[in-house]
Amino acid sequence: MVDPKELGPGCTGNDAVGALRIRKFSVPALPEVASAVRFHAAKMAREIGFDSEQVGDIELSVGEAISNAIKYGCAHDSRSRVVIRFHQFSDKFVAEISDCGCGFDPVEMKCSPSEHLIEGGRGIHFIKSFMDEVSFTFCGGTTVRMTKLLRSSDERHACKNANSLDVG
Repeated sequence: MVDPKELGPGCTGNDAVGALRIRKFSVPALPEVASAVRFHAAKMAREIGFDSEQVGDIELSVGEAISNAIKYGCAHDSRSRVVIRFHQFSDKFVAEISDCGCGFDPVEMKCSPSEHLIEGGRGIHFIKSFMDEVSFTFCGGTTVRMTKLLRSSDERHACKNANSLDVG
C-alpha cells in the first residue's frame, strides 16, 4: 500500500487510500511524449488485470488528455510541464493529467452529431465515453481525473446492454 504522505502536493490522502502503487512524473509539454505516457498507462493497467479492450480505452483516454494538456493547457510551450499520476488499485485504474492552463467549461464541451465529422475537438467526448468516471478540477491549473473500473467482460457487456435499452 502507498503511504499518502509520500505523494506530495496535488494528491490528497483520500485519492490514495487503498492504492497498491502510484506513479507520479512530469513531462515536457511536447507532443512526442504522449506515446511514452500512454505506454506507461497501458503497462500499469495490464498489471492490474485489465484486458486488451479496457487497456485500449485507457490508452486512448490518457492520450487525449495528455494531448489536450499540451495543446490547450500549455499552449505548446515546451518549457511548461504536464504532471501525470497513475494510481493502481486492485479494482480500478485512475489517471490524473495536470497542466498549468486556465481551464475550460466542461458543460460547454458537448459534441453535437454534426461535429463528429469535423477533425479534432472530440477528446473530452472520447474520454467520457471510454472511462467510467471523469472529473475536472481548476485550481492553479487544470486536472482531468479519469477512472476505469476493472470488470469482467460479462459485466461490461451487461452495462452496455443496460445503457442501450430504449426506455420510453
